[in-house]
Amino acid sequence: MTDFLTDEEKAEQIKAWFKENGMSVAVGITLAVGGLFGFKYWQEYQKTQSEEASALYSEIQQDSAESKNNDSVYSKIHQLKSDYSSTPYAPLGAMIAAKQYATQGDNKKAITELQWAVENSSEKASKDLAKLRLARAYVATKQFDKSLSILTEELPSAYTSLIEELKGDIHLGKDEINQARESYDKALLSSKGAATEFLKMKRDDLGNKGT
Repeated sequence: MTDFLTDEEKAEQIKAWFKENGMSVAVGITLAVGGLFGFKYWQEYQKTQSEEASALYSEIQQDSAESKNNDSVYSKIHQLKSDYSSTPYAPLGAMIAAKQYATQGDNKKAITELQWAVENSSEKASKDLAKLRLARAYVATKQFDKSLSILTEELPSAYTSLIEELKGDIHLGKDEINQARESYDKALLSSKGAATEFLKMKRDDLGNKGT
């Protein structure tokens, strides 16, 4: 009888506990299940976004390569940046737009696109590439201090030759001949087999001037 009463007491304790805490437990279970389904939904959403962005970016690449209607290309890039800004494809699209604008001689719009790419790139490789192109665009528009500010940031060693070449262009634009020569020499030394014909021409044009 004692054992039976003990079990009964335990059962009553459990009932009492659930009466007091049942709502909290139910809410906790609901939140946990909801969170699980919410996470799965978010994963599916991210996957769909990535796939759609990839398809749109492929269209942009093809249209750009085939020199199709620029307005159409820009429209698609705008859509990519607007609807899929969280994907890695949006900054890449902005860089394509920047290249198109630069080719047309509109460096102001090219810079705007590259700034957007730098600010919105979630992947370091894309961000670094956008930074270097932005630095080059600043050189083209004689904004040398802005360009140099980018080039003094920590960038991959694989870009050393390009960085030094751009520094040479900056020094040359500021009529700092000795520094330009030094930067071009560093660029040549770190080129590692890359095409350097134009770089050599720029270096040769300086000769021993300024020493």
